[in-house]
Parts: sequence; structure tokens; C-alpha cells
Amino acid sequence: MSVRSGITYLPKDINEIPYEILKQGLCWLKPNIVHFRNITQNNEIDLVWYHNSEYRAQRLSFKEVDIISNSVGGKLLKKNNNLFRLKKDFSTLSMSEMRIMGILNLTPDSFSDGGQFLSEENAIIHAYKMRDNGADIIDIGGESSKPNADYVEEEEEGKRILGVIKKLSKDNFLVSADTRKPNIMERAIDNGAKIINDISGMSSPKTPKIISKLGASIIIMHIQGEPKNMQNKPKYQFAPIEIYNFLEKKIDLALSEGVKFNSIAVDPGFGFGKNPIHNMQIMSWLPMYQSLGVPVLLGGSRKSSIGVLSNNELPEDRLGGSIALLCYANLCGTQMIRVHDVLESKQAINISNHINKQI
Repeated sequence: MSVRSGITYLPKDINEIPYEILKQGLCWLKPNIVHFRNITQNNEIDLVWYHNSEYRAQRLSFKEVDIISNSVGGKLLKKNNNLFRLKKDFSTLSMSEMRIMGILNLTPDSFSDGGQFLSEENAIIHAYKMRDNGADIIDIGGESSKPNADYVEEEEEGKRILGVIKKLSKDNFLVSADTRKPNIMERAIDNGAKIINDISGMSSPKTPKIISKLGASIIIMHIQGEPKNMQNKPKYQFAPIEIYNFLEKKIDLALSEGVKFNSIAVDPGFGFGKNPIHNMQIMSWLPMYQSLGVPVLLGGSRKSSIGVLSNNELPEDRLGGSIALLCYANLCGTQMIRVHDVLESKQAINISNHINKQI
């Protein structure tokens, strides 16, 4: 028996797995995509369950998990079936390979590129550059979500983003609006945005109704707290699973409001109410999120954890760490990556795709 990151790993014994708990849905599956020397073909996937306020796990083979899942049925079977199933197209984009979301912040105070694209002309030029370099989606935001960021009123946020969204949409860009405000979401969609990137995780009950009514797509992100306070000592029993549970409930909520399943993607929220260790736990457990059945987006570009875990580099000097996160996410099957550096990211995806084909 060993304890890793708050999970008690028990010796492998299928007869000791609590089937009644699995039937309640208190279970998760994490494929061990990267095989280290201590992981054999008989230890390919972690079956985790929750019992007596404790996470417990056994490392099993895929065949053993298939047998258990078919016996238990319910949520466990659904999760197992979702793991390696090709995700449906998201907002017209095939999810058969990693897609790039290019960041376009029309803000004076974003942590990395604040103030660079305040003029409409500069914003549009940069959007064209990102598309030419390989961006599939342009994510346009008018409110900084960095730690301790001030709230931006709706009128100001609308002034910043709606004109650019309208112009780029008319030029056949696939545009995402990075906003947490339902009124801005609605106006952004009216101006041509096809995707809403909601960092608040659908905190407003109006959000899924708007997405359903207007036929848009949504990326639901996990955040603990809000930008003003999210980095005030974030705490979890085990971050990856708590984030998974949050996203699972939000998917169910969206579906209950009429949002189509293939219009939903999720983002575990790297850096949003997480410390560097939480972020690394998310990275190591990325394959688990595939069992939600919808595309997964990762947004680790230039984040502070890169500097903290490296040599305290400034945001503009965190490209190497950003690429490392991207390549690992690609290996884990992550469908979308949100980045500042599109050219370098596209090159990294191309090369890592060729490596992945030889594994």
C-alpha cells in the first residue's frame, strides 16, 4: 500500500474492489498513458473510488477495467466507454487532432500581453497573424482574469470586444468570446461569435439558457473563487478529481437546459484557483478528463506556475514551459490548447504528432 497525492493505492486484488461504491458513481478512471518502468501492461489504468472520506485506487489492466465496468454498468461503464472514443466535432472543428485557440486580449491589464492590442487595427492584424500561423479559433477577451484583476463593467467590456468580434466573424474567423457575463455572451453571439469561453464555469444560471437558445458552443472552465480572490491559498482534498466532479455536474446542467452534447467542451482551469502543485496534478491526470466524453481544452500558456517551477522567468520568457505543457497535453489526447505563441505551438504540435504515431 502506498499514498500518492492523497490517494491510497492498494495492492491489486479485484475481489477487494467495493462494487457497491462503484455502482453509486463514486469512481474515476485515469489511464497511465506514459509507461514508466514500474508500470507494466497489467497496470495500465488507475481505478479510483471514494470511501470513508478517502480516495483509494488499484492499478489494473484495461481488460480488467472493461470486465468490471460491464459488470457495474452506470457511470463507470459510461466513463470507460468515453475514454478513448474520438470526440465529436466541436463548433465545426474536427477533434481528431489538437486544435489551437489563439489568445487575443483587448485589455490594458492582462498578465502577459495587456495593452498590446487595444486598438482595433492592432487587434485585427494580430488575429490574421495568428490564423496564418495555425490558429483554429481566435479567443477574444475584454476583461483580464489574472489574479487580483479588477471587475470590468459590461458597457466597457462590450466596447472593447464587440466590434472586433463582428469584423473577424465577417472575415470567416471562428471566434470565441472570453467572457463570464451573460449579457456580453448574448451580444457576442449576435455579433458572430460561435463559442463562449466561460472562465466562471457557468456561474450564472442564464448562461446555459443563452447557449441553448442561440445555438452556440461553450467551454466550461473550473475556477475556485473568482479572479479577485482565486489565488488566496486555494485548497483541495485532491484537485484533479474535485475539478472533474465540478465539470461533470456542469455538463449535466448544460444538457438539462437544452445545450447539445457536441456543443460542450471543458477546461480544468490551469492556474485559476490552483497553486503550482495543483496545476502539475492536473497535468498528470489529464487523461482522466477524456472520460467526460467532451473535448478538453488546456490553457497553461505563459502561466506563473511555469516561472515558479523553473527560474522565476517573466511571462514573455515562459515559451519553453508552455511548449512542454502543450506536448504532454497532446500525448494525453487533449483536444484543444489555448496559447499566446501560435507559430511555435503549431510547430510543437506537428512534431509531437509525429512522435505520438511511433509510440
